Amino acid sequence: MPRIKDIEERLKRWQTWYFTVAQGGAVKSPRMCVKVDGTPVAMAPVAAGSEEALETDRAVAKLPSDLKAVVKVVYLDPECRTMEDNARLLRMNRRTLYRKLELTDKYLFEYFEQKDSQNASLE
Repeated sequence: MPRIKDIEERLKRWQTWYFTVAQGGAVKSPRMCVKVDGTPVAMAPVAAGSEEALETDRAVAKLPSDLKAVVKVVYLDPECRTMEDNARLLRMNRRTLYRKLELTDKYLFEYFEQKDSQNASLE
């Protein structure tokens, strides 16, 4: 199962929000990072209080603990480790790490779909 592109992009935006807004400068912010797909990505600023970022933060908090650990290591690492290093840090092989990222995408996609349908039924 491949990664869900919309969720992957959303996690990258959430990562930028986390380092620029949520941490308030307490954590050094990587300027070129996110080696999830093997290529560094320049991080763009996200407006403070971004509803999407806050909702993503809530969704990540509700993930099973093993998937939450993967997200934190991959996306909230100020050291910009490679996926190989991330896998080693998590004590798993790289293939397992990618599978866990795919499963994370699935959980988050379902969470956001459910939230969207709840919001639609309220209108």
